[in-house]
Amino acid sequence: MTATTAESEAKRCWVLVGDSGAEYDNGEYVEHFSTTDDAAARAEEGFAPGLTPRQLDTPCLTIKCSCCEAIFDEDGEGRELHFASADELGLVVTAYDWTLAEDGVPKCRHCSAGCDCQDDDASPIPH
Repeated sequence: MTATTAESEAKRCWVLVGDSGAEYDNGEYVEHFSTTDDAAARAEEGFAPGLTPRQLDTPCLTIKCSCCEAIFDEDGEGRELHFASADELGLVVTAYDWTLAEDGVPKCRHCSAGCDCQDDDASPIPH
């Protein structure tokens, strides 16, 4: 699977990092933020002292169904997942019965099984 992403400043997520520069992991995942202000606000909540926002070097990929536009959410908690590469994205979503055409067009489990949605020209999208 291939994916193209715009190397746009606006599309690169922010994460919180500790003094060592390591990304903060809350025990389940590394939280991503759309803006430095959002990341700073989370750091100020005091859940983990000494964290500062840092923008990622490359855009994250997220995925939504090209048919029904459902966002891939591994655990069903409404938290959009971010992927570092198209290969990583492909491995995870196909493990959850999503399908990806050779051109990278994704379909959720429901639409992969067959539905009456109209296919769009969608592909994995940078967040």
